[in-house]
Amino acid sequence: MVSYVVTGASRGIGLAFVQALHERNPHDIVFAIVRNPDSSAELRELAGPNVHIIAGDLDRPETLHSAAAEVAKITGGSLDVFINNAALIPSERRAYTLTSYIGKDDLLINDLNTFYKTNVIGAVAVTNAFLPLIEKGAQKKVINISSAAGYPEFVEKTGYASGVPYGISKAALNFINTKYAVEFRGKGYTFLAISPGLVDTSTGSRTAADEASRDAMIGAFKATDPDWNGVPLLPRQSADLVLGVIDRATPKDSGGFVSQYGDKRWL
Repeated sequence: MVSYVVTGASRGIGLAFVQALHERNPHDIVFAIVRNPDSSAELRELAGPNVHIIAGDLDRPETLHSAAAEVAKITGGSLDVFINNAALIPSERRAYTLTSYIGKDDLLINDLNTFYKTNVIGAVAVTNAFLPLIEKGAQKKVINISSAAGYPEFVEKTGYASGVPYGISKAALNFINTKYAVEFRGKGYTFLAISPGLVDTSTGSRTAADEASRDAMIGAFKATDPDWNGVPLLPRQSADLVLGVIDRATPKDSGGFVSQYGDKRWL
């Protein structure tokens, strides 16, 4: 039996992780950490002997310690694989570049602080909350779901200048992953940051501006990779690919940042 924690499990890739893990081995146990356990009907349908839904909010560290304690009660105090998927993603200002904030200093400060609080401070807080359990786990894998939007080489190659607060927060997450890997080097841990690829996680209708921003982004990405078909992955497709990378990961990979394919192919 392998035990997993998946944060941000109410929708999108997080929900797809839980669905995939639930289906592939009924003897494994999955803990879905969500801000509101009642928010996702699809997740609630999975609840059962091998899927437990637990409240936990990256912006409220006290809830993360409570979530870890709930997991410990069921596993006897251990955890094999921790998948830190929860994150704040771009919304109405996804098309903003750095210069879009000129003359909007308060907005810049607010956006950077908001993304940093959840995607950076929250990532450290939730990892630290679960580390005592991971220490007793058999696999000791800590997986940070990151993004190529926070990888300078990808941004430079594609010319992707927008998505500023999100990209900055994911770059910081990659650095956090490296810091943990260095601290726990030689102790059997695997800290690995993984980009899930370009994934269509939309759940409602998109505005014309959303569509234009999306099309421009896909066009820029495809220009740098002519072999890419230009079609975003579905959440389940991405989750299956990422889980394959997680399965293959070993301590020698610790500190790395890879794509859903386990290499540097980001699309």
